[in-house]
Amino acid sequence: MNRTFKLIAGTLLAAALASAGVTVQAQQWPTKPVTMVNPFAPGGGVDAFGRPLSVYLSKTIGQQFIVENLAGAGGTVGAANAARRPGDGYNFFLGAVHHTIAESLYSKLPYSLERDFVPITVLAYVPNVVVMHPKNAQIGSIKENISIRRFARYQSPQNAVIGTYIHGGGKIGVMVEVVGVAGNSATVETAKDIAMHIAAAEPRFLSRTDVTQKDLDTEREIALDAALKSGKPQNIAEKMVAGKMEKFYAEACLLEQPYIRDDKATVTQYLQRRGKDAGCELVVTRFTRYKLGEGIEKKSEDFAAEVASYMK
Repeated sequence: MNRTFKLIAGTLLAAALASAGVTVQAQQWPTKPVTMVNPFAPGGGVDAFGRPLSVYLSKTIGQQFIVENLAGAGGTVGAANAARRPGDGYNFFLGAVHHTIAESLYSKLPYSLERDFVPITVLAYVPNVVVMHPKNAQIGSIKENISIRRFARYQSPQNAVIGTYIHGGGKIGVMVEVVGVAGNSATVETAKDIAMHIAAAEPRFLSRTDVTQKDLDTEREIALDAALKSGKPQNIAEKMVAGKMEKFYAEACLLEQPYIRDDKATVTQYLQRRGKDAGCELVVTRFTRYKLGEGIEKKSEDFAAEVASYMK
């Protein structure tokens, strides 16, 4: 523990000098007390590490380090308060796991962990444990309570290749089936390229024949309403709708999208070109694209308003 505190003390010192833009010798910092904002209530897990550290830093550096508890809204009140403070080397924030995932859970936050803070050091690793009573939950083990929300499984014919692509450390996953010549290098490369395109371009359908009637009706209604509101007569508006629908197909249908590596060619034209290299026709028959968190509605709490109420 003593060696750990020494390492953290040195890290904090260097970071404070850097954030304050100090160019003089380290002994001249700090010239006044340093505040360490704890966004949780006194006596909690963050306090268990933050307060001993503040005592150690006070003794080691010779200036008082004060832990200021600003609890509320699951740590958001303290984080928002710390984000507004100057980065002068006299304000530190004791963040927790909550703050690393909050922006993925809540649509509105009065701070940005990436924009408003500079990481300094890891103070502690704290395990997170799921606890449930098997009797009350009517399960025999935790694994019985874990369910797979969605998955896709492809069993392809012998002449097909499955292209896969994972983007952003697992945030986007794509699987696409390309029929051609299995094992052919051109077919394999094409399947990989199309998978990368799908990850970037987010097609909703394979071709225009796959667009549902509901989606067609919705797009036509939106386009017609916009044309009529612009003052166009009915017959002109109808022609404008036809043009809007072609644009919709080009955006939503994989085979009609501009290929990401050559926007002068569609995906279909790219497949035709690669098919000549492979010595056979290459056809995309299906694809699946998953994005992390897709289909899960974010909580709609307005944390900015909640923090403001705490600050009154």
